[in-house]
Amino acid sequence: MFSKGMIYIAAPYWSHDEAIRSGRRQLVIEYSMMQTSLGILNYSPLLYSDKYKNKKVTENYWLTHGLKMVKACDEMTVLMLPGWKDSQGIKGEIREAEKLGIPVRCVAAGKRLSVCGSRSLDSEYVRQFVYGKIKELCPSVIVTHGEPTGVCEFARDASKEFGIPLKLHHLQKHKQSGMFEHRSKAVFNDSNFCLYVHDGISQGCSNEKIMGDKMNMPNRYYHIDAGGREQAKISTQVDDIETMKSFSLDLDFELPSLDF
Repeated sequence: MFSKGMIYIAAPYWSHDEAIRSGRRQLVIEYSMMQTSLGILNYSPLLYSDKYKNKKVTENYWLTHGLKMVKACDEMTVLMLPGWKDSQGIKGEIREAEKLGIPVRCVAAGKRLSVCGSRSLDSEYVRQFVYGKIKELCPSVIVTHGEPTGVCEFARDASKEFGIPLKLHHLQKHKQSGMFEHRSKAVFNDSNFCLYVHDGISQGCSNEKIMGDKMNMPNRYYHIDAGGREQAKISTQVDDIETMKSFSLDLDFELPSLDF
């Protein structure tokens, strides 16, 4: 379990492309703002180092600075932005955290997160479950269906609660047969990571999972029964787990696993 102390936010930054550097910094700022809105203390060098971009400050300075600040924090969150597993800065920061016994977790920040689920799952337990998983993944956009109740409704509510942009896809009546399939494809084409919350019965969510797997959509899949009890946790095509395993080999130590 993570404490309520200060979180060190680790993220890749350097690239020869200024647009990539700027985009990475912006995602760190968005993640920090979300944590701050939840009352969670957090720190990252990228939150203010932009002020020094026209000064002659060496990369080694920021690497040393980061390691010192890791010691001042109680937890570390690694944002798995493109390039994160190749970042020497992140590798050093994780090693430092491991040495100090500071817990490390990885989140898929910056994802365009599609949320698919069963309409029968409309309990307060499921609402809090969906909120919790969205907070863990910290997406830049939530993409979901215009279903009136259940998991999709909770995803829409979460976008308001956490201030995350929302993209909705509705049924196109003129499609007639196949309109559900068309909508699901549109949702997946508009996202790059999917959260499934399934009652284990609903055929619609089952079909979406099959379609998502065919489209190689990275995902987390959860089975919760209609009474609000989590029955099983199954994950396939999960890019963050696979990435963590390969990254741990480069680091020559085992990173803590994600909380599934």
